[in-house]
Amino acid sequence: MDAFEKTHDLAKKGDSEAQTLLAWYYASGTNTEQSYKEAVNWYKAAAEQGVPLAQYNLGLCNAKGLGVEIDEDQAAKWFKKAAEQGYTPAQYLLGCTYLDAKGVKKDYEKAVELFRQTAEKDYDDGIVSLGDCYCFGIGVEKDLEEAVKWYQKAAEKAIPEGQYNLALSYFRGEGIEPDSKEALRLLHLAAKQGFADAQVLVGQCYASGTEVEQDFMKAAEWFILAAEQGLPEGELLLGLCYAQGQGVEKNPQKTIFWFNKAAEKGNDIAQLALGECYASGEFVEQDYSKAHYWFLKSAEQGNPAAQFAIGDSYLKSQGVDRDLQKAFDWFLLSAELGHYEAIVAVAGCYKKGFGVEQSDTEAEKWFAESEKVKQEYEENTSL
Repeated sequence: MDAFEKTHDLAKKGDSEAQTLLAWYYASGTNTEQSYKEAVNWYKAAAEQGVPLAQYNLGLCNAKGLGVEIDEDQAAKWFKKAAEQGYTPAQYLLGCTYLDAKGVKKDYEKAVELFRQTAEKDYDDGIVSLGDCYCFGIGVEKDLEEAVKWYQKAAEKAIPEGQYNLALSYFRGEGIEPDSKEALRLLHLAAKQGFADAQVLVGQCYASGTEVEQDFMKAAEWFILAAEQGLPEGELLLGLCYAQGQGVEKNPQKTIFWFNKAAEKGNDIAQLALGECYASGEFVEQDYSKAHYWFLKSAEQGNPAAQFAIGDSYLKSQGVDRDLQKAFDWFLLSAELGHYEAIVAVAGCYKKGFGVEQSDTEAEKWFAESEKVKQEYEENTSL
C-alpha cells in the first residue's frame, strides 16, 4: 500500500491528521491528480474536528475560490477558528480581514491587535504590517518612531518589504534621522531579493544620480526586473526608457507595449502617456478615439493632466463630437486641482462664454489664479 492509499484509508476512518495530509495531497497534486474540490472536502472534515492547519487552509480555499466559490464569510469564519487556537498565519490573515472588511465588519483596532500578536511571535508579515499601522495611524495613534522600530526588526530578518519601508523612512527622515546612503543600501538588499517596488526605486536612483553615479543603463536594468514581475510603475518607467532611448535603444513598439501593460493595470500616468502617444501620433499611428479612451481612463482616476486633455478633446472635437459644456466641466475639474493649462482654459471659457455663461469677473479671477501657478508650471515644463 503506497502513502496515498494508506493516508486515504486512515482519513476515511476519521483520522484528522490523515485528513489534513490527504487534503494537501489533493491540493498540491502530490501522489494523486490535483483536485481542489477533493482538497476542500478533506480540509473541511479535519477542520470540523478542530485541526487549526486544516481550518486555515479551508479559509484560504474559500478566500481564493479554490474548489469552492469565493466566500469571504466562510474564509473569515475558518481563519477565526484557527486563530483562536493560536495558529499564527491564521491570526495574521484574520487581521487582514478586519483591515479590509472581508467577511467581517471593518475593525482597525482588532487588526492591529492580531498583527501585534503575530509580530511578537516573530511572524514576518505581522512585523511589517504592525509597522505599517504605526506609520499610517491605522488602528493606533500614528507613531513614526514605533513604525521604524518594527521596520528595523523586519530589515534585520532580511524581510524585503521591511528593508524597503525602512529605506523610505531614511529617505524621508520619518521616525529616524535622514540617511540617503543607508536608504540606498537597504533598497539594494530588497531589490536583490526580487522586491519589485525596491527595484523601481533603485532604478530611479540610478536615473537621477541619487547617492550613485547617474547610469541610465543600470536604471533600465532595474526597471526591466520590476516590469517583468508585472509592477505597473516598472512597466511605465521601462516604457519611458524606450521612448527616450535612455539606457536602452529607442524603440517605439516597446514603448507602446510597456505603456499599454501599465495602462491596462490602471496606472493613471501610463494611461495619460498612452493617450498622448495616440493624440500626437508619436510611436504609434495617430488615433484620436483611442487617445480619448485612455485620457478618460486616467481622468476618471483624478489625473488633472488627463482631465485637461479630455476637456481639450471636447473643445477641438478630437475623437468625440464637439461639446463645449463637457469641455468646460473637465477644464474646471482639472483647474480645481491646480493644473495651469486648465486654469487658463477655464478663464478663456468664461471670457468667451464657452460651455458656461459669459462672465468677465470670473474670467479675471481665473486669469489671476493662473498667474499664481504660472512660475511653477514654467519651471516644470522646462525640466
